Amino acid sequence: MDSRNCGAVETMLRKNYALKELNLSSNHFAGENAGCICEALTRTNRTLEVLDLSGNQLTDSSMLAVISMLQTNPILRVLRLHGNSINDLTEQLFNVMARENTTLTHLSLTYRDNFSDSAIETIASVFKTNKTLKDLRIESTRLGDDCVQAICSALKNQNRTLTLLELTFTKLTNASVSAVIDMISNNQTLQELHLYESGISPENQSKIKNVAQKRIPPPQIQFSS
Repeated sequence: MDSRNCGAVETMLRKNYALKELNLSSNHFAGENAGCICEALTRTNRTLEVLDLSGNQLTDSSMLAVISMLQTNPILRVLRLHGNSINDLTEQLFNVMARENTTLTHLSLTYRDNFSDSAIETIASVFKTNKTLKDLRIESTRLGDDCVQAICSALKNQNRTLTLLELTFTKLTNASVSAVIDMISNNQTLQELHLYESGISPENQSKIKNVAQKRIPPPQIQFSS
């Protein structure tokens, strides 16, 4: 999407008071063009509830505009960012989700770098403090057992709002099975857990599903090899 088309979208967002959903996936924004859309959502638009920016080439400055929008926009409920490499700003995004945003209910993103200890702590803090997020989907080839175990611990002990957690292309192994089982056994809110393309063995996948069936109502557990 070039600057002219992006400007037209920005103008529409500033003046349209009826639009509730905007799909801009796979538009390959040039330069900083996605930022102007987020500026409109930050300053003037108070009707849009769903924004899909997946599969674009968002720059760091565009992602900073997204983060700024999440700090101030009181309406947006669903934000899709998967298919963008937002590695350097992921921790900052989760920090806003943990401390400032109180409206977003659905978030999806892609992360391709290693998770630092501070990033793991920040992600876990989202589950401890955020009371609105219900659906979180993370696609990451670098998300390992340490991060998953921290997430499971927070979901087990402190989170009662998340209903769907999806982790795809992770480095998750059998070492996290007990943490996953413990979380499922103690969290009565989570309704769906998707662990796609993980390293959990078929035997342990069955073990997790069997434990889930004992909960009333049982959560949906989905794996793929």
